Amino acid sequence: SAFSSLRPTPTRQLLASTYAPITVGSWLSDGLAAETADQFSAGADTIGRLLGAAPNHRIAVLDPSIDSPALTLLHDRGTQSVIVPSDQLLPALESSRTPAPTLAFDVRTPTGDRLHAIAADSAVTARLQADTGTVDSADPVVAGHNTLADLALIALADNGAARGLAIVVPGSTPAATLRVLLGALADRDGASAGAPGSSLLSPVTIDDLFTITDVNTVYGANGAAPLVRTLRSEEPTSLGAYPALLRSTRRSISSTLSMIPESPYLVGTAVHRSLTSGDRSLSDDQRNGVAVSADGALRAITEEIVMTPEQVVTLTSRSGKVPLSIENRLQVPAHVHVNLRSAKLDFPEGSDFDLVLAPGTTTRVDAQVTTRASGAFPLDVTVSTADSALPVTTARFTVRSTAISGIGLVISIGAGLFLLIWWIRHFRSSRRAAGLIGTAVGDEGDPDGTSPSTAAASDYAPEDDQTPGDP
Repeated sequence: SAFSSLRPTPTRQLLASTYAPITVGSWLSDGLAAETADQFSAGADTIGRLLGAAPNHRIAVLDPSIDSPALTLLHDRGTQSVIVPSDQLLPALESSRTPAPTLAFDVRTPTGDRLHAIAADSAVTARLQADTGTVDSADPVVAGHNTLADLALIALADNGAARGLAIVVPGSTPAATLRVLLGALADRDGASAGAPGSSLLSPVTIDDLFTITDVNTVYGANGAAPLVRTLRSEEPTSLGAYPALLRSTRRSISSTLSMIPESPYLVGTAVHRSLTSGDRSLSDDQRNGVAVSADGALRAITEEIVMTPEQVVTLTSRSGKVPLSIENRLQVPAHVHVNLRSAKLDFPEGSDFDLVLAPGTTTRVDAQVTTRASGAFPLDVTVSTADSALPVTTARFTVRSTAISGIGLVISIGAGLFLLIWWIRHFRSSRRAAGLIGTAVGDEGDPDGTSPSTAAASDYAPEDDQTPGDP
């Protein structure tokens, strides 16, 4: 693969680093200790995955953003030795003369822990950069030879058998410059230059550099001890709104992973964006924008879980079921948490439950409910990630209940009985009144109760009906 030539060998070591070049001191100052630790872990994991070997975390290369709290973090992560750019070293207070950068020394964490240190010559590092603005930067081959000349002068000035110096190669170093430098260092006896002899410069591994380089010592009441140098670090600067955005993104990533635990690769884009968002080369707006884009990558996953936005369900009894249909458009299983809320519904089987949605299908669940009253009222359904921390989709049901409650039934029966009693009493009163009216009419016609019409019919005969000849 493209990385095979970078794999560690007995003469080549891999050092651990953060995933992106971040300002560690500013991150720690803004409370991003856990996020900084994630940067180191992700950096080591990525190196191991790409190169097939774990990097060496016992040695770290410092930069101006590494202040005292950052040193503590490195020490706690297992760092024992550090490479320090020479322009970050303050003059030694223990000696009247600044120690030569080719001798080893110590640096201390705020808690008093010591880290073994060797300097990297900052002037040599600047010589290698393509954007230094110097004349030789226009010709990368000349820049490589000038770098070798600088190193030779240092070796001649420090004519000692046990001195060492580290070189930090910037990422902007031209390939031609690097080829000149590495080619010359690989020529141990000078045969290619036509003058065989002992070499001024001997490349070694980082471990060997710390092993063979003499330590600059000072003497005190307790005898000889390594010289302790003080670091000059950048003042931490505020990262503005970025820490809050990054924390939110990390929580969302964790929640989304709880939804798709069998398929963590789906959040790979969001993880990459959240890690690279802290790159020190980005402006504040760019940094925030990358963090926001990570959230967008997560939404592209969670938006594949959908429900019908609004439905109407009618219940004809006090108990019933509300059908929930949740569609998983992902091609992997999705673990979700469902929450039911309503002011006038009870949930005998619980208002919260977990589901595993099969890939590419719609899952139907019947939620058991009991009504508290009749009428229409809302039921809110929230589907979230398995850890219940990140909402995924929501729906509102309108539940119509036509069932009569217990109190309503008692009132209805009471009202019916009242109307029945009233009707019976009214019917009886009407019949009694009708009988009284008939008795009063008979008294007015005849004391015996014989009606006038009956008397007239039996006792009266008109004159016209008399028989002719009767007197």
